[in-house]
Amino acid sequence: MQTPLSPDSTPEPLISLTSDMVFKAVFGSPGSEDVLAALLSAVRQDYGFPEVTELEITNPFNLQTFRTDKLSVVDARARDRSNTLFNIEVQSYRQTALRPRILYYWARSYSAGVSEGEPYAVLRPVIGVAFVDFSIFGGKLPPHSCFELRERSSPEFVYNDHLSLHLLELPGFDSGARGSRTASATAFEDTQFPSTPLERWVYFIRRAGVEDEVMK
Repeated sequence: MQTPLSPDSTPEPLISLTSDMVFKAVFGSPGSEDVLAALLSAVRQDYGFPEVTELEITNPFNLQTFRTDKLSVVDARARDRSNTLFNIEVQSYRQTALRPRILYYWARSYSAGVSEGEPYAVLRPVIGVAFVDFSIFGGKLPPHSCFELRERSSPEFVYNDHLSLHLLELPGFDSGARGSRTASATAFEDTQFPSTPLERWVYFIRRAGVEDEVMK
């Protein structure tokens, strides 16, 4: 009989992927395109979107410039074959005005997609993905929430697909709440193994460097 895993009994990882430098080195370095695509696919497919393929990392990690790069507002930025832009960030500590800040980063990236004199038709979708190691909505939403532009009285009508914000509250995957939108009601503390691709990625992000049966 297998013993369920409990986050309370798991040793602290020596290297945390919720550190922005470590996250950027793992997912934003040259050669990590396939790894980042797999992570983004798990996030997007949790809400029924298609797989992310053929990524190009547009702000590759450079250790020498990491500490002095004040212009880098996201931990990884990538573009897929349809020219859709992905902004990915991780936050270990609660940030003041996090929600408007994420929206500001999206708006800045979106407005940069068109130059003076170009038609607005050249604008492409910008998808924000934020992994946060704290609660944003106080348990009122699933740990993985996705926000879009929708008509209020007819929410099935989407204005367009150019704005999509995925917020992943990492502690919620351990709390007994739904780990992901499509997962069963069990969470990491109630089951031996994470059951969906997204849950497995979150488990890896939270426990990288810890040796247990799942990480093996």
